[in-house]
Amino acid sequence: MAYEPEHYAGVWYETHRHDIKEVDTKCDNDTYTANANGTMNVLSQGLHTLTGYYSHRGLAKPWTHLEPAAFLIHYTDSSNDR
Repeated sequence: MAYEPEHYAGVWYETHRHDIKEVDTKCDNDTYTANANGTMNVLSQGLHTLTGYYSHRGLAKPWTHLEPAAFLIHYTDSSNDR
């Protein structure tokens, strides 16, 4: 099956917490928007217990052509760093 970024586009909500530094956040979600060149724009956002709303913008690329559902995300902008 070929990699089709539009299949991953949309809003994704956290269902499992695996990073200890996220223990004091909630309502985490990511919005993926497919680009014509196979990359995806990413908006990650949520609520931090102490500082409130945070968001990070970035660009996602497939990690390898062998595993297209795994992304490498480079964050380029943040409103509030966790």
